Amino acid sequence: MSELKAYGSAHRSETHRVDTGWGRVYVIIGLAGDSTVRLQVVAGQSGGFINSWCEALSELATLALRSGAPASGVSDALLGIRTDRIDVDNGDAVLSIPDAAGIALKRHVEGRPGESVVGDFAERDEGHVADE
Repeated sequence: MSELKAYGSAHRSETHRVDTGWGRVYVIIGLAGDSTVRLQVVAGQSGGFINSWCEALSELATLALRSGAPASGVSDALLGIRTDRIDVDNGDAVLSIPDAAGIALKRHVEGRPGESVVGDFAERDEGHVADE
């Protein structure tokens, strides 16, 4: 496996709120310098199937980003994944939760940032895709 991009304990992040047919999700995009190194998808519900599925999506997308995949490539891979529950968010048809993550990443790449937040991922993300 190639060297993973590190992310320090303090860096910038953007939070994008996206309405989906499965409810509202928050997509947190972690930035280290000019690189996108973290994608976290959080459903507005606690526990259960959807949250565990969002965590798996987050971990795999983060691994791809930290392994050198461009944010636009990760976005392209997620865009268009469909479910039977479709919603509209800021003019974008949101086809699923993975599609919402792809839309948020696309908005980031295009310079349409969400809410700016400063975070310490090391404190919130112990045990998740840790630096090796």
